[in-house]
Amino acid sequence: MKAEIAGYPVPLSRIESELAAIWRRGEGEGGMRASTMNLIVLTTRREFFETFRHSVPEISAHHPGRVLLVLCDAESDTASIESTLSAFCQIPGDSARQICCEQINLETGRPGLEHLQGIATPLLLPDLPVYFWIVESDLLTGLAGFESIADRIIVKSPARFESQEAFVRFSQRIRAVSREGRISDMRWAGLTPWREAVAHFFDGSGGRERLDALYAVNIKSRELWTGALLLGGWLRSRLPAVESGREIRFSLQRRSGPEQGFSVHLLTRDSDGGRVECRVSGRGAESLYAEIAGRHGIRPSKSISMRPPSTVRQLCDELDYLNADRIYLESLTAAVEWQGGASP
Repeated sequence: MKAEIAGYPVPLSRIESELAAIWRRGEGEGGMRASTMNLIVLTTRREFFETFRHSVPEISAHHPGRVLLVLCDAESDTASIESTLSAFCQIPGDSARQICCEQINLETGRPGLEHLQGIATPLLLPDLPVYFWIVESDLLTGLAGFESIADRIIVKSPARFESQEAFVRFSQRIRAVSREGRISDMRWAGLTPWREAVAHFFDGSGGRERLDALYAVNIKSRELWTGALLLGGWLRSRLPAVESGREIRFSLQRRSGPEQGFSVHLLTRDSDGGRVECRVSGRGAESLYAEIAGRHGIRPSKSISMRPPSTVRQLCDELDYLNADRIYLESLTAAVEWQGGASP
């Protein structure tokens, strides 16, 4: 159950006093103002801004706090900043009390971006972590200081890159804006089923033997899909390049593989020295299929559902963590080195 005070214009100088008045009026109605975080969401697309503003109550049901939804409209040349205010209360689960949260919407054009950080900072609740979601990855440049106030930065890397150089530049921007490595990538989080499928080959009976005999990793992709690059980087960072004199070769084949997406091929040997191929590929958009091919034919190994969660669900998952995602950053670094670029 939810009660909402719809967004209405409020001068920037009166936002805090107006919020205080709202909560005073609600004290007698059993509302409890709960805050565990600050969340800043920055976008350049009005369509996303208008859609996402209605999703904030769903996010706050899992992570109550203050949300600053910021539109830096790419189609606007204005430097002025307009603000609207919303507040809402809902009863989570079996609770007898309402949880009440706040939403502040800020709208400006591209020229106004340089002023936003100075305006947003005083609006943050003190002594609570600040999450900063950069909705469009091209905003990684020209953030006007927002990254300096964030405890954790959330991005979603492009689905693919036009060139290896573009991927290297993106990786460098990720490193530049991440303070103490506290950055996460929704695209990387979406690769969890792929990593589980790959790890499955080395679990259980015969798994250790397959790992010890691994000699090549081949990723097939018609285009430079980000998932393919990050998975290759993850494997390079987790598997030693040389172990006991054994080299593991990594390759990215661009001219074969699925028309959309990519596939992972791990080459190893059985106890008799015969070639064994462990491969993972997509089956449509919602499932992965893992199989092992050897001298005795192809043996299905595992099928994994990978139905993508909603954007709100993805964001809520990212808000569960505050510490650095070291495995992501190590995988990103290894992917850049694999593609012949300098370490970001």
